[in-house]
This record gives sequence, C-alpha cells and structure tokens, in this order.
Amino acid sequence: MTDPDRPSTSRPGARPGWRGWVLPLLGCLPLGVVAAFWLRSLPVTVRSEAELAAVGFGWPLAWTVQDQRRYAPQQFPTTVEYVGPKGLADPLVTSVDWVPFAVNSALLWAVACAALVLVAVVRARGRRVRRADASA
Repeated sequence: MTDPDRPSTSRPGARPGWRGWVLPLLGCLPLGVVAAFWLRSLPVTVRSEAELAAVGFGWPLAWTVQDQRRYAPQQFPTTVEYVGPKGLADPLVTSVDWVPFAVNSALLWAVACAALVLVAVVRARGRRVRRADASA
C-alpha cells in the first residue's frame, strides 16, 4: 500500500538518491578485502641478508611480515614471494598486522567505489546521448 502524500521514487527516470548507492558501495567492500589479500602475493625485492629476516608483503602498506632467511639466496638484490603456510612441514615465521590490512582494504575499497561511480557516470551520459539522438 502506498502513501498518497509521499512522492513515489519508482517512477521512470527518477533518481534513487543516496539510498540507491548504499548497496553497490557496500558491495565493493569484498572487492577491497580480496584485492588486499591478492596484492600480498606480489613479489618483493630484498637487497640484503638482513632484510630477509623481515620481508614485508602487502600493497600499498605491508601487513604481513615473514622471516625468509632459510632460503639464503646466492646474490642480492633478489626477488622473494610470499610463502603461505599450506604444504610446508615447517611453516615460515609470519606475523600479520591487521591495522595496515584494514587501511589497505579501505583504500582498495575506495578505488573500487570510484571505478563503480565512473562506470555509472559514463553509462548515464551514454543513455542521455542516445536519448538526445533518438529525439532529434
């Protein structure tokens, strides 16, 4: 049942306002979290044996630190990758700092939201151009 005193927002061409954006923007949150985990797998350049003791992974902020001294490369600089705990009888010493992870997720969420808004703006402009061409 509809309230006659309340304007309808379901009419064609009506703009949904901020409420129409809440769910899509919240839907970008998992993208930020998944991207933060995925960016942890980017290789890191290590320039000395001392840096192998605390190799930071994650972008833009390192949020996972591993001790990779057991691999002892022959020359430096070298590139190392994040080694997960699965499949290792003796996993690497790894520490996780959740604050930089949250910051990374928030930054990547903002990027995903900006991309979503950009796509929506481009699509809206395309619709307006098509309508203007059709009416001319």
